[in-house]
Amino acid sequence: MRNKGSKEKGPYFPRMPDQILKRTIRGMLPYKRKRGRDALARLRVCIGVPEEYSDIQPVTIEEADAGRLGTYKFTRLGDISRKLGAKFEES
Repeated sequence: MRNKGSKEKGPYFPRMPDQILKRTIRGMLPYKRKRGRDALARLRVCIGVPEEYSDIQPVTIEEADAGRLGTYKFTRLGDISRKLGAKFEES
């Protein structure tokens, strides 16, 4: 097993699922440039469905259905987060 470091020296990684996703998206952006910083500032990541969108019916895209994959293996971000030590309630 690999040593992940310590709390004092790092590496520092997020544990909450919303912060894991935000950090992952940050890695895909040029966040050191102005347009990347602006894009990251516009990004909103929530756990669950926000209140303003809770009454809207979700749209299902048939071409993007996971059942069409040859292998149906996936991992939920919440499960990864719990393995890293996060304590949260899904809504």
